Amino acid sequence: MAASSQPKDDSEGKVRKSKSGAATPKSASKKSSAPPAGPRAPNHAHKYTLEKDEPDVRSHLAAPHVESFNYFINEGLPLAVQNLLPVTLERPNGETRGQRVVMTISSVRMSSPIKSEDCKDPRMLPGECRHLRQTYKAPLYATLVFTLEGGGSVEIDRRVGNVPLMVKTRHCHLFGKTQSELVKMGEEPYEFGGFFIANGNEKAVRLLSLQRRNYVMAIIRPSFSKRGATYTKYGCMLRCVRPDQSGSTVTLHYLSTGNCTLSVKIRKQEYLIPAVVILKALTGTSDEQIYSHVMGGDAANTFVSDRIEVALREGNRIAGLRTQEHYLAYLGQRFRPLLIRALYLTERETDEDMGRALLRHFIFIHLDSDADKWNQMVLMMQKLYALVSGTIQPDSPDSLHCQEVLLPGHLMTMMVKEKLQDYVVGMKDVFMKDLRGAALGLNKMGDKINLSDREYYESLVMRCPVDIGRKLEYFISTGNLVSQTGLDLSQVSGYTIVAERLNFLRYLSHYRSIHRGQFFTTMKSTAVRKLLPESWSFCLSLSLSLSFSLLLSSSTFSLSLSQFRFPSVFCTLSLSLARARALSLSAHTYIYAYIHVYMCIQVCICIFICICMSIYVCVCIFMCICLPSHADVIS
Repeated sequence: MAASSQPKDDSEGKVRKSKSGAATPKSASKKSSAPPAGPRAPNHAHKYTLEKDEPDVRSHLAAPHVESFNYFINEGLPLAVQNLLPVTLERPNGETRGQRVVMTISSVRMSSPIKSEDCKDPRMLPGECRHLRQTYKAPLYATLVFTLEGGGSVEIDRRVGNVPLMVKTRHCHLFGKTQSELVKMGEEPYEFGGFFIANGNEKAVRLLSLQRRNYVMAIIRPSFSKRGATYTKYGCMLRCVRPDQSGSTVTLHYLSTGNCTLSVKIRKQEYLIPAVVILKALTGTSDEQIYSHVMGGDAANTFVSDRIEVALREGNRIAGLRTQEHYLAYLGQRFRPLLIRALYLTERETDEDMGRALLRHFIFIHLDSDADKWNQMVLMMQKLYALVSGTIQPDSPDSLHCQEVLLPGHLMTMMVKEKLQDYVVGMKDVFMKDLRGAALGLNKMGDKINLSDREYYESLVMRCPVDIGRKLEYFISTGNLVSQTGLDLSQVSGYTIVAERLNFLRYLSHYRSIHRGQFFTTMKSTAVRKLLPESWSFCLSLSLSLSFSLLLSSSTFSLSLSQFRFPSVFCTLSLSLARARALSLSAHTYIYAYIHVYMCIQVCICIFICICMSIYVCVCIFMCICLPSHADVIS
């Protein structure tokens, strides 16, 4: 019997070719009277073969993770490079021609993971990283451009590190492979990716719930009143996000005097600027224009008119400020030391240029023109005054329409942009070290510093340490965020989690659950658990979607979507959760998966009962209409 001839352990189960060409076990080949081979064993017994490729019904489970990382590779990196701040190199006699250089990065490209040593197969596969306890990462190359003042530029290509690569994404060696090819590579045939491999461990980046981007949210927080004696609990928050996913949150505070101040964060420090000063620095409008636009045509609203008059009166108390240039110079003078460090500007910049840089990089960064920023400020003032007067109700941060999801690809785009900026600034630090050493006679770089020589740039690039990949690998391994700016995020740890494969539902929960953030774990309020009106239909759709996904992806079912004709509603429900603008799920979705399946079964039972009742009613009506009555039968 073929079943009884199977070995008990792996050491006796080695397969070899017999003289007839059939594969027989080693223990059975020693006996000449061994029975012929029986039916082929299941697929899991054949370690490196697969009979045929089955329809892939699990690829959509981690689609939000995979698609977001593909966005990071295709669109995120080019957008991050476009918004990098240029860094200027200049000698003490920088007024002479050719002694001032603007340094930046023109392009960044990413390749597939490769092995460091020479071997027959240079590809580094995810399975090899698991066995060798290594990180699955790909090389990242950057093109640095040195533009000389007066004309001419020098381009230098350099490898800036190895970035952790998500499995089954574009540059992964498993991308686009069939199930039989995945088995040959040592992977599972139904592997859907979406995770990183750090030191041999599978790590998944959590999906976090953030404030909705570019949306003015009117809120009431008692903590706002702690910023000063005249500050109240009323405010309007706006999370501004650029196309490269980098963001900055500004808050417009209401004072008890009727004035408004805008809170801006620069390098994790909060600065308060009067709203009227920003309005006049943006477009140079008059007091009458500001008054009429904030009133919005409602001349009978004395509540708003009294407060905007107070704000204009306090804004005009600053002596000597009359035109737009005066207000720009006023802001630039106050923020000059901070902007030189934050924006890497030089002392050559005037106060007016400093003021323009402040408005461009820290005030409503999602808008490009000053006119749009002016309209945005007026809109925030109108909504703030409406909130204080009781005309509108405050927005709920726990509501779905005020939330969005932070995807792994977006987070990687923000981090890589910041690390590239730090690398460019690091080369300036090396240059300044050469200047100080040459001035003090500590080194021999005085004669070698030549900003018009390509060899000096190459030596400058080689002497600047590069650790972009190492910082990203540390983030994936520990989940801790090390950033100078904070990336406008509310937490510094807990971003990654080990993708445990204890069971399928627990493993699936790492990719489908969305977390509110580390800050909400310390709150004692139960408002985050309140089921708001717009959440009812979403919860039912979510239950049906998750149940349908689990039913299709279960290992006990081998179903093909092509064999069935599901209604369009199921196709809509099975879309990836992260594509919704606002989701609010528990971190323990796998615990409630069975509840979702139970709810789906109950819905199906109700539908079946309704159908049966409808059929019964139709039969009764048919009998009453078509069958003859009892009197007709007697006659």
